[in-house]
Amino acid sequence: LVLKPTYKSGWTIPGGVMEANGETPWEACQREVFEETGLRVSAGRLAAVDTRPAKARRAMGLRFLFDCGVVTDEQAASITLQSTELSDHAFLAPREALARLRPAVSRRVAAVLETGGCRYLEDGRPVEGVGGCVSSGPDPVRAREDRRSLATRSIDEIEGVRWPDPPADASRLVSRCHDLRRMPLGRLSVEDLRLLLGQDAGTDVVLPIALGLLRHVPLIEGDLYPGDLLVAVLRRPDSFWATRPVEADLLREVLRRVDRDDPNYPADTDLPVLVARALSALG
Repeated sequence: LVLKPTYKSGWTIPGGVMEANGETPWEACQREVFEETGLRVSAGRLAAVDTRPAKARRAMGLRFLFDCGVVTDEQAASITLQSTELSDHAFLAPREALARLRPAVSRRVAAVLETGGCRYLEDGRPVEGVGGCVSSGPDPVRAREDRRSLATRSIDEIEGVRWPDPPADASRLVSRCHDLRRMPLGRLSVEDLRLLLGQDAGTDVVLPIALGLLRHVPLIEGDLYPGDLLVAVLRRPDSFWATRPVEADLLREVLRRVDRDDPNYPADTDLPVLVARALSALG
């Protein structure tokens, strides 16, 4: 369920600011959902705690994201928007919702959708060394167990090859990639995935994870610019995709969702050329 505010651009999810009267985050969630949609929420689970960075005239804050379950057809038909703040609402598939949501909200929701459970985030991004309660949502039991197992294992463990310690004179980037290969996959951030792909360190393991994120948010970013993860993926040679039909199909889906009219589209980077090259190679 996404909402279109009247007082700012883009779309968002139900929610708002806690009252300064002792209201708890969960109480604020229930109140805001009711005020904005007329829906009464009686149960939920904590999905993420996200730190909002301080700015010149704004103190640091915390955002609590709750998963409040499924809206029934009857409840959906009863939605009454808060007309002073909202002009529209929609029920969308995750990938379409993420494309519409404002960037900070989209990053937060995408982080939860990718691994499930409860995540600790800073400005919508996972933090190195800080894990969460990993869950896989409503997948079959076996798939859920497999994904949980992968989230707790490292590239070295999955590949069965332990890279030796980097040489004493190794660059910071090389040393970092060695460290990332030993980190549980569930703790890897977007930036970590970008670095690993850039150094071809565990590509067979991390590429499906990266493509899964890009399916939801094609321009998801690490530490450089929007779309930098996609750029790292697209730097594979054309011959790479010919031997990986499953990943190639996923990449085609990602490329179809790249919106050149997105205000965050990095037109002044290598992305436009790489996208055109990939579309030509993939057919």
